[in-house]
Amino acid sequence: MRRGTAVAIIASSIGAIIIIVMFINPSIFFPTPPQEQPKGKKVSTPLSFAVFTFVSDEASMNILKKHYSYNSDSSSNYDYGFSTNRGNPYILQSIRALLPSGSPSAWLFDEFPDREKMIIVQSLDNMTDAIELGNKFDKVSHITYDIENWERTTRLERENPVTAISNGSHVVHEAGFKYGITPDAPFLLDNYMKINWSEVDFLGMQLQRFSDNITEYSNYAKMISDHVRSQNPETEIFAQLSFRFASSSNMIEAIERTKDYVDGYIVAYLPDPDNDGISDSCISTCTPEDLDAVLKAINSLKSERPPQERTFVNAGTITS
Repeated sequence: MRRGTAVAIIASSIGAIIIIVMFINPSIFFPTPPQEQPKGKKVSTPLSFAVFTFVSDEASMNILKKHYSYNSDSSSNYDYGFSTNRGNPYILQSIRALLPSGSPSAWLFDEFPDREKMIIVQSLDNMTDAIELGNKFDKVSHITYDIENWERTTRLERENPVTAISNGSHVVHEAGFKYGITPDAPFLLDNYMKINWSEVDFLGMQLQRFSDNITEYSNYAKMISDHVRSQNPETEIFAQLSFRFASSSNMIEAIERTKDYVDGYIVAYLPDPDNDGISDSCISTCTPEDLDAVLKAINSLKSERPPQERTFVNAGTITS
């Protein structure tokens, strides 16, 4: 057979195959132009809260009872003039209050036995005590590591925060509790890209020092929460506000600006009940009325954001 004839036969056969393939699946040769994907519908969820406090005066406790009861299943019995909200507020107590030098003081845990609870520890050395207390009280769901640049967190933990956070996760999860962290702003901003968020169930962002600048506070809240949700959309994210750095009106504005970035807020409320709500821990006043206004703002709002898909990170890229 002549070479030219063979080439012609091969070319003819290839052409026939192409025609058959095009008939069966034309998209191989004529792909459909990419279509714009519809954006996910925003998810609207009630905001939650936790109050960090060491006070138990009657006026302050009445405000806490009001708002925790409002969020409970019996909230229909209460009418405070704001929209129905069904968040999941936490009763939060530091191990420093639960295990002081004298007898244990679990007044918040005892006052709200049916609410979900969280124990805050300042060092991994406190984990064993926290776990024992968590097994003692009903509805303790979280053991939360408050790693900060202070003497209550050991030097080794401060020098290796990412490793310390991971170690705490293993201890808490093995004990059957959820694991939270509330790093101070320097630790959080320096390390949020390095932390293995698959190990963290709850994040409290201590951004309160920026709350006198609402734009700065809001930008940090969005930047960190966006990254955390991209790594683990199941991590619950709270932002912290404190009367030490902001007035109630300033805090309410911060809440309105950041509500779509978070699941809730930790409100640090440390007044001097014997001094009309004035103390070194209050930038202006932090009276029961101020606390009431802030919690009312939280309970009247919902977080609205599109659903977040998870981006998995190679564990080998996470370093301390």
